[in-house]
Amino acid sequence: MTHSNPNPQIPTSRARFLTPLLAVLALLAAGCEKEDLKVAAGSSEPTSEAEVIESAITGLSGQADDAAGESFAGKSSRQKIESLVWLASLPQSEATSCVRPRATACQTNTGTQSVEFSSCSIESRAFTLTGQISLQYSNNSCFLSVGENVRREFDWSIQGPRGGKIQSTSALRADYRGTQIGGGGRLTRNATSEWQHEVLGHHKLATRNGRNLMDISMRTLSPMIYSGSLSRAGRQLTSGQLEVNHNLAKFTSTLTVAAGKPLVWSSSCCHPVSGQLDVSLQGSQSGQASVEFQSCGAAVWTKNGLSQSISLGYCD
Repeated sequence: MTHSNPNPQIPTSRARFLTPLLAVLALLAAGCEKEDLKVAAGSSEPTSEAEVIESAITGLSGQADDAAGESFAGKSSRQKIESLVWLASLPQSEATSCVRPRATACQTNTGTQSVEFSSCSIESRAFTLTGQISLQYSNNSCFLSVGENVRREFDWSIQGPRGGKIQSTSALRADYRGTQIGGGGRLTRNATSEWQHEVLGHHKLATRNGRNLMDISMRTLSPMIYSGSLSRAGRQLTSGQLEVNHNLAKFTSTLTVAAGKPLVWSSSCCHPVSGQLDVSLQGSQSGQASVEFQSCGAAVWTKNGLSQSISLGYCD
């Protein structure tokens, strides 16, 4: 029986534009209005489309990275604005108590690996991480052989000053249509070089003093299929459909891996560096669109012949 045991890599890529989570973090940290952020960061405010794509990609990558044992992304703190995104990346050199569950001991009586975050502070800033992530393996040795799976459940939040909080949870929760989804994700090894990822229910939320700033719910309509290797160096997403609900703007995006254009990762980035997703929109937004990944953290959204850049700036 062959077990996978990838060698973790630490990405060093840098966000170039204001990302959705970055804007939220900056808002929470400084108490600024969005117009102030546009001036300070030299970029436009995040769009609902960008929030959908960033939430989807970080959610997918987080499950695969946890199962593969990949490290959180490290980022340079030389630029003040970028360092806010870096807070969410949790580099192990700066927050040694905040590590992925894959780095913890396997509980061989239950086949679990888990980590509890108890107000982990990052740099000397007023941001703390609280919550938990757990991996439940069908194999009590905490490995994925062919035919075996791992279930990932989580509920963690980054608490900032001025009443700000960003949360990622697998708890059962309703989307804007009233559909209850939850359960996290399940990753199954179908063959030596093939894995399938089912998003059972994943929610991303941001609030400040009771005001909702972001509310995203995700689930797969058909499993996302990875080939090559689970580690980033050889990971490709070749097929699958992900439903992403923007609960504030009240629209649903169905993301499908474009035929012949698989999403490809690299060892130095927790986001795809190439590939394309086709997008079908329903609700307050409708029609067809696409998002093409061009390099680490950089993608282009196209709809009705018009394109806009999207920057992915953090890892789940």
